Amino acid sequence: MADLKLKVFRYNPNSLVFVEGATSVNNFFIIKEGEARILRDVEISDNPQDNVLKTGDYFGVVACMSKRPRLETIKAMTTLSLISVEYDNFVDLIKNNKTVALKILKLYSTRLRNFDEAIARISLKKPSSSNPEELFNIAMYYYSNREFLQSRYAFKKFIQHCPVSENLAKASEYLSKLDGLVKEERSYIQESPLMRKYLDKAILFCENEPGEDVFIVQSGKIKITKVLGEQEVLLAVLNPGDIVGEMALIENKPRSANAIAFGDVKVMVINKQNFQLMVQNRPEITLKIIQLLSERIWVAYRQLENLAMPDEYGRLVDHLLIQIQKLRVTVEPRKEYKFDFGVDELLTMAGFDREKGYSHIRRLFEDPNYKLMEGKIVVEDVDELQKQVNIFRKKIKKDFFA
Repeated sequence: MADLKLKVFRYNPNSLVFVEGATSVNNFFIIKEGEARILRDVEISDNPQDNVLKTGDYFGVVACMSKRPRLETIKAMTTLSLISVEYDNFVDLIKNNKTVALKILKLYSTRLRNFDEAIARISLKKPSSSNPEELFNIAMYYYSNREFLQSRYAFKKFIQHCPVSENLAKASEYLSKLDGLVKEERSYIQESPLMRKYLDKAILFCENEPGEDVFIVQSGKIKITKVLGEQEVLLAVLNPGDIVGEMALIENKPRSANAIAFGDVKVMVINKQNFQLMVQNRPEITLKIIQLLSERIWVAYRQLENLAMPDEYGRLVDHLLIQIQKLRVTVEPRKEYKFDFGVDELLTMAGFDREKGYSHIRRLFEDPNYKLMEGKIVVEDVDELQKQVNIFRKKIKKDFFA
């Protein structure tokens, strides 16, 4: 690290390193000596030790790597000595210190999984599960929604990984029905040893199944979703150059979400052994993975903030702001923005059924800042939208996840 001429900062006990929402995000920190505490507007754990940082720990990577506002406030508990790593120095840092890269990958993969589990826990009012037995419920969800390609995939994985389950006979029965409904015999076409082509709606992997491969998108798009009770939540849409599936390999845990082809898609497939070699020898790939994980963590935290809003109408409006933030639209006074979705899509994003949701939609369009144009929602002033959301965010219950 000395060759990189990294700066060292000292903080007195009870002083703040940075605060949640700060937009100066060109660096992250490694604790050289001392202890610090993480403070958030929305907590995801009731264990105080989960928010204590000690010598050797990292913080601020998510905001730095995603170029997003800080997700937490960091307060010194003792005299604190911090190494500051600038964004531009990160590649050089992981070239010289491969253990640093692996540690950050594991840390942020775990954090993203924790955020996803918190979202599931609050949405379903019960803890999420990584049990392969859940593959049966996922398969049934897709079957009931006539998504037969995804359903057949999930039933096959369930039978493969749960050969003694009490639901085995039912799964086999449904699979026989699906074999007559789904014409495509293969979920993908192997174009070369490393290249696969998936057709529209084909599933690359399913949540709760073991992870064996990493996928790098070559062309097309992939939807990342999670089945929460009676609905499927869209977490992200990946584009060429994006990487998916790395979390299961980094942590040796089951998949945390579904990956589904959004139109025809080509991917490069990398197995676990080659992935580990790539991380160790290709720092630019490691940087890309950390950037992707950071972006997903930032979006997941915004979803948690949204769930913590006690006002349902506030949650609906906040979903509009989240979409603007995802796309990095500049927020400025009197700037109009037309979304690429309409009312029904917004209700799906916010998790409202039509009966309850349309009462909120009526309220939305009573506000002159919102209108429909060619079936798409338009906000006439994105700055006013953000101000409105900030009012609702002040009412967030900090103990929501305790």
